[in-house]
Formats: sequence, structure tokens, C-alpha cells
Amino acid sequence: MDEMKEFRRRVRRRTAAQMALIVSPIILLVMAVKVLEPHNYPEGDMRNEALFWLLLGFASLVLVGALLVGSIRELRHGETPE
Repeated sequence: MDEMKEFRRRVRRRTAAQMALIVSPIILLVMAVKVLEPHNYPEGDMRNEALFWLLLGFASLVLVGALLVGSIRELRHGETPE
């Protein structure tokens, strides 16, 4: 019974890593579109500032990059069965 639980846990981790590889580029694409599109917010709104969008884009790049590295590491190395 424990072997089956361990197998399901490994399958879930591997599936999550594969989904991260699929979703991550989509997140980056949506963020790039949002950063580069014209912003027509009310006068004085922080969302009109280029620095705001630059920092938001950089933060998303770092977070999605970490997600990609973790998922690639999981898929390449994974857990070795005993």
C-alpha cells in the first residue's frame, strides 16, 4: 500500500513539473503583452509609470524563471527508485 502512495506522489510531482513547463511560457507571453501595450489609466495612477511595468515584468521573469528551473530540475533528476 505504501508503494502505491509513493508511486502516486511521484506521478503528481512529475505531472506538476510538466504543467509548469507548459504554463510558464504562457505567463511570460501575457506579461510581455501587458508590459508593452499602451497604458491609459487616469492621471496620476501608478500604473501609468514605466518603472512600475518594468519592475512588474522583471519580478514575473524572476518568479517564472525559478518555476522553470525547478520544474526542469525535477524532470531531469527526479527521484531515483531504490
